[in-house]
Amino acid sequence: MSSFNGTEVPDLSKRLHQATSEINQLKEVFKVPSISFGVVHQGKVIRKQSIGYRDVDNRLNADPDTIYPISSCTKMFTAAGIALLVDEGKLQWQGQVSKNLPEFNPQGNPAIALESDLIDLLRHSNGMPDATMLTVGPRGCHLHDCGIKGLIPLFNQLPTANADGQRFNRHWTYSNMNFILGGEIISRVSGQTYPDFIRSHILSPLGMTRTVLTKADIPDDNVACQYTLLRDGTLKQLPPNHWPFDKSRPDIPGSGMGSSLNDMLTWCMAVLSAENEESELDSSMPERRKSPLKQMTRLRRGYWTRPPEDPDKSNGAAFGMGWIRMTLPTSMVGTYSGNRYTRDPKGPWKLHLDRNNILGLDSPPREMIGHTGGAIGGIATVWTFPETQSAVCVLVNGRSLGDASDFAAQALIQALFDLKPQVDLLSWARKEAELSANSLTNDLLTLWKANRREADRERDPERYVGEYKGFNDLFTLSVGTSPASTPDQECDSRLTLTFNNVDRTTCELVFYKQDTYSVFTGDLDLWMAEWFHYRDYRQTLLEFELDDAGLVLGLWWMWDTDEERAWFRRGDGGRAVLN
Repeated sequence: MSSFNGTEVPDLSKRLHQATSEINQLKEVFKVPSISFGVVHQGKVIRKQSIGYRDVDNRLNADPDTIYPISSCTKMFTAAGIALLVDEGKLQWQGQVSKNLPEFNPQGNPAIALESDLIDLLRHSNGMPDATMLTVGPRGCHLHDCGIKGLIPLFNQLPTANADGQRFNRHWTYSNMNFILGGEIISRVSGQTYPDFIRSHILSPLGMTRTVLTKADIPDDNVACQYTLLRDGTLKQLPPNHWPFDKSRPDIPGSGMGSSLNDMLTWCMAVLSAENEESELDSSMPERRKSPLKQMTRLRRGYWTRPPEDPDKSNGAAFGMGWIRMTLPTSMVGTYSGNRYTRDPKGPWKLHLDRNNILGLDSPPREMIGHTGGAIGGIATVWTFPETQSAVCVLVNGRSLGDASDFAAQALIQALFDLKPQVDLLSWARKEAELSANSLTNDLLTLWKANRREADRERDPERYVGEYKGFNDLFTLSVGTSPASTPDQECDSRLTLTFNNVDRTTCELVFYKQDTYSVFTGDLDLWMAEWFHYRDYRQTLLEFELDDAGLVLGLWWMWDTDEERAWFRRGDGGRAVLN
């Protein structure tokens, strides 16, 4: 027996050993190549382990130094960078974003430029949508080489309202774009590039030598490849265009970093220590603070609350600045994870609301603060527990059947704190994997087929060839032609689509119905292997609009299901083909 919080509990090492057995089973349930996981307790690392392959094709094992993409966990570091500048008096939390980014002026709502501050930006309440669909295209290709000076004008054209009206400080919308802007603020105020600032002010002081922002940071080949799962169960390595970055890019502050298990455990301990130091020392004595991290208590408090669906049993959650905060017991532990089918509030399962699945329901309340980061072929989960200076971290390089990192983290949390009642996480995980396995068929293919009208008369495809410009001509969809894929096709060529003039994104279009083509061909394996991030069939459609003479005027594209379709006008004049 060992003592924990003054209570005698079964041996912690035995519980963590059992959790490790569960994680091995989770690896098989979700069919991921590798899982790296670790636990910090009372300020020390008490367990770390890696299972599986970082590189399946070459059978290279993962280990605690393997570098994985941490994606949106990057936001923790961006927020920490801004906090350092606030602590130095170079920024103010309630200072206007536009003071440092005067060109940021969203056209849909002037109040955003006039009133939104750093807290609004970092807690995702500034009314702006998520621009990921306009920044990352097929095969993980980045769609803008123009730098931040080209991105901000595009952001200014994005919608700021929904059916309920303007969203600014009325609706919460998770957005990588906000942290892209935050990274640019760091660069302009510090006089350094974002990667240089994070390296010099955070990574180097903490000794985080295996945390990377660009390819140049990678010290060796101990890097996790990202994988998807084909329908026959084959693991397919995804294109490496998305990550790591070739150079410093404006996208990095939102989701571009990578790190190892060892470094992320170091990060968790540093955050907890800094937060604890701030709590113990009077705010008037900043010179006595030893940590290179500053204002962690400010970053990690709750700023935008989200109530649980079961308030009679669960505590709610709140989004901080780069962190999510909640209190056990709660059904919201996996709310921001990649597990959505068993948690869908509109779906039939809602397993998170089953009292037998609520983590810590019969245990004392416990604060937890963390984040999840989802890459195109992997996912990371980090949770910290200030009361006991504890943390869990899980890194995975696959996510086709759901989020193994979320369930693995919950297994470790349950074991670490001996939570009651014991949640059967494996059964829950199996149902999530089962539903995820059929998700693309149900969410994309079935509806795509049901609404397709192949019997419609197809006009001469050549009429649609041209460039189409949207968002005040700041984003281009190029329709061209390529040789037919097979010799038995009626036409000698097929239409193609290229996103924003990035050649690597070029893909075939298929006829969907009259004057409408789809970037989805019906081949789910191709969709997964080439990594298209659209999961709603409507996002795959280009709906062309013609005048009475048969001249193509432009097209409509639903770039995001939470936003109205966007109009792209034809930019080359076009020609009418009367057939």
